[in-house]
Parts: sequence; structure tokens; C-alpha cells
Amino acid sequence: MKNLLLYARICPLPSQFSIKIFNELKNLENITPRVLDSNQPFDAIKEQEYLKEFDNIILLFPINWFNLPWNLSRYMAEVWRTGDFNLAGKKIHVIITTGSQENIYSKEGFGWKIDEYFNNLFSVAKRLKTEISTFEYFYGCATKNPDDQEFLDFISKIKNLYINKINK
Repeated sequence: MKNLLLYARICPLPSQFSIKIFNELKNLENITPRVLDSNQPFDAIKEQEYLKEFDNIILLFPINWFNLPWNLSRYMAEVWRTGDFNLAGKKIHVIITTGSQENIYSKEGFGWKIDEYFNNLFSVAKRLKTEISTFEYFYGCATKNPDDQEFLDFISKIKNLYINKINK
């Protein structure tokens, strides 16, 4: 299996959580890591050809104001919707970190569960003739330390998911 790890982040503050996940995953077997740089336009045709090499696309990002980081949104708009492109036969995996606590992402909090903020991802996947196979998230980064056992356990969970499911 060939797997592409796309990391998207735009916050001006240094990353602690999502970058730690990225650094833990990037050296695993069959992972090609990539940080999305949206300071220049994406070459849609070149990117589409590049994506054909992979069996799995792993999207890693922190929630940015209850949405995708704009560099990932731009990538999807410029690359995934250009022409007759699809990802049939490939799977998308999503890993999200969020600064807010889990109760914020609930009917009692701001009214929606975390995956409901990303209904567009599920629709995009369907349009691209694929599916989101896994959807994992870690809450509360703003009040936690990246060396907390809870976060280290989350990283272990993600690595085990990759080794036992995604890279099979």
C-alpha cells in the first residue's frame, strides 16, 4: 500500500499537537508525508497524476474556526474538483485536532458534533467516488500538553490504526 499523508495548518502560532502526530506518522512504512503550501497555486493536473500513485490519502489538520484550514480547502477546490478527476479505489482517512473541549462539539455545546462540521468532506468523497474510511479526532489541545498520556495514547491509537488497517 502507498499512503499519502497531507498535513494542513495555517495558524500563526507554533504547532504542538498536529505536528507531533505528523512527525510520528511521517516515518512509518509506506507513508509519503506532505505539508500543503497554499502560498502558490496548485498544479491541478500534476497533483491529480501524483494522487494516482496512492491507495490511501490521510488528511491531518487542526480545526480552524470550526472548519477546514483554508490551505486544505484550496487544495480540494483546485485539485479535486478540476476536470473529470476522481479517487475511485482509494480511501480517505481524516485525523483532526481541536483546541476546544469535546463538550463544545455536541448538541448541548455549539449544536453540532465534530463530524457534522465536516459534512462537506463526506460529500466531496462521494463526488470523487470514494469514501472516508476513518475519522479520528483529539479534543482540547488548548488546555492540554502534547506530552500528556492522553495525547500519547491517541498517537498510539492512530499509529495502530495505520499499521493494522490503513496499510493493509
